[in-house]
Amino acid sequence: MTFQKSTLIDRRYRLISRAGKGGFAEVWQASDTQQGGTKAVKILSPDSGLSDSVVSMALAEHERSKELEHPNILPIEGHGVHDEHYPYLVMPFCHRGSLDTAIQEKRLLDEDQLARLLSQIGGALHYLHTRTPRILHNDIKPGNILIGDSGEYLLTDFGISTQTRVTIQRNSIDRRRMTQALPKSGGKKGQPIEGLAPAYAAPELYGKTPVYSERSDVFSLGVTMYELATGQLPWRGEGGAALLRSGVEVPELPAGFSRRFSQWAEACMHPDPHARPTTEELEQAAQRYLEKGYWEAPPVKVTPRWQTAEAEGDRLFRDGQFREARSKYEEALRLNPAAGSAKEKMERCQEAIRKHKQPEPVAHAEKPTRPSRPAPVRKKRRFNIVANLVSLLILGVIGFAG
Repeated sequence: MTFQKSTLIDRRYRLISRAGKGGFAEVWQASDTQQGGTKAVKILSPDSGLSDSVVSMALAEHERSKELEHPNILPIEGHGVHDEHYPYLVMPFCHRGSLDTAIQEKRLLDEDQLARLLSQIGGALHYLHTRTPRILHNDIKPGNILIGDSGEYLLTDFGISTQTRVTIQRNSIDRRRMTQALPKSGGKKGQPIEGLAPAYAAPELYGKTPVYSERSDVFSLGVTMYELATGQLPWRGEGGAALLRSGVEVPELPAGFSRRFSQWAEACMHPDPHARPTTEELEQAAQRYLEKGYWEAPPVKVTPRWQTAEAEGDRLFRDGQFREARSKYEEALRLNPAAGSAKEKMERCQEAIRKHKQPEPVAHAEKPTRPSRPAPVRKKRRFNIVANLVSLLILGVIGFAG
C-alpha cells in the first residue's frame, strides 16, 4: 500500500506531509480530525503491511511504551492498526525537527549544548534501562533525538525492540516477495545485526552472536555526540566495526572542547563495554558541569581479567577461530567459575568446532635425543702416587727437624 497526502488513517488522522522514512517505517505530519491539532503518525511497514502475528507483537510493544513517562522521552499518545496490516503510533509533532536536521544544516553543538544533551538524553536512557523489564533503545542516533518547542531534547523511536524491528523488516520483505522479484536478504560480514545503523553500532553488536546491553546505547550516544560536535562520524562511518581491527583508536574531540569533556566522549566509545560509563554517571556528570562550570574526570573502569579473557574469546569467535576462542572462554572460567556466560559461549564453540570440523591441533612429537655418554671415571692411580710422595716428604722434614 502507498500512503499519500490526504490519506485518512484509521478514520481519524489525515496525512499532511511525510516527515521522514526509515528502514521499516514512515513518519507523517497529520491532523487529528476528531480533536484537532497536528500529530506525528508513525506507520510500520508502509509498503507491504504485516502479518497478523507480527501486528500483534507490535501492538503489545506499543501498549507497554504508552506507560513510559519521562520529560525527555517523546510520549506515545495513541496507537492502532490501519486496514488490518499497518500498525501505527501517534505522538506529538515536533516542528523543530531532529538533530539530524541540525547536522545537515551545519548547525553544530557547542560544549554547553552537548552537556544539556548528555544530561537529558542520558537521563532518559537511564530511565529506560532501569525499567522492569529493562528497555534497551538500540538505535541511538541524531535522527532519533527531536527538539521540543522549548528547546528540550526528546528521545524517540524506542517503542520497538530490536527483535521486533528485525521481525518487522523480514516479514515486510517476505510479503513483498509474494508480488515482487526481490533479492534474498542476508547480512554481510562485518555488518551488525539487522535493524541497527552500522555507523552508530557498538563493536559487540557485530558478528553472529551480538551482545546487547545498556553500554551499547552508551556507545551510540558517544558517536552521536562526536558527530554533533564535529559534523562528521568517527571512523568514516564504520562504527564499532572499525574497533574490531587492531591499531584503531577512539578519536579525540577537536580543539575548542575541554579535555575533560573529550575524555567523557572517548570513554563512551571505548571498545570494551565494561570500560564505558553508565547512563547514570553521564547524566550526573553533565548536571554537575551545568551547575558548576567544569567537568569531573570520568571514572576509571578496571576490567576484571576474566571479562577481558571472555571479550577476547568473543573477538576470536567472530573471526571464526573457534578453538582459540574456546581456550579464552576456558581461561575466563578458571578465573571466575561463576561466569555462566563464558560457559555457554564455550559450549557454542564446541558446537561450531563440530560443525566446521576443525581438527584438533596435533602436538608434534619431539625427536628422541641420544642418551649422553656417562662421563668417564678418571683413574685415581696418578693421584695416589702424588699423595704418597707428599706424605713421605712431610715425614722427612719432621724427622730432620727432630
